[in-house]
Amino acid sequence: MQLVRSFAATALIITAAAFPVEAQVEPLADPIPEPIRKGDLVVAATPFVRAPQTEDSAVNVITTEAHARIQYLTPLGDGSGRLVLNDTRGVLYITDENGMEPVEYLDIRTHGLSFDDSMFV
Repeated sequence: MQLVRSFAATALIITAAAFPVEAQVEPLADPIPEPIRKGDLVVAATPFVRAPQTEDSAVNVITTEAHARIQYLTPLGDGSGRLVLNDTRGVLYITDENGMEPVEYLDIRTHGLSFDDSMFV
């Protein structure tokens, strides 16, 4: 057992010596020194759909007090025009490409799977 510990310690020292710590690099005072030129590209944000408000299931909330925590909005892939969006708090919604009010499809929090945002606390 002593031999294993000795070997592990030696391997750790050799590995540490092989990867020396680099000196801290000073942060850039101005990472983009030249003014950004305006081009012809225009981006507009238009209201589309809003998921219902959800709350964190954790006792001590450590995330933001966001209305909903949407991770993805993606087509179902069946050609129906329906979209699925998921709230990272455990709710899956169905909407459509016209911005229909989201309908709850699945709420994982109600199935006792212990798979919700409280696992990150």
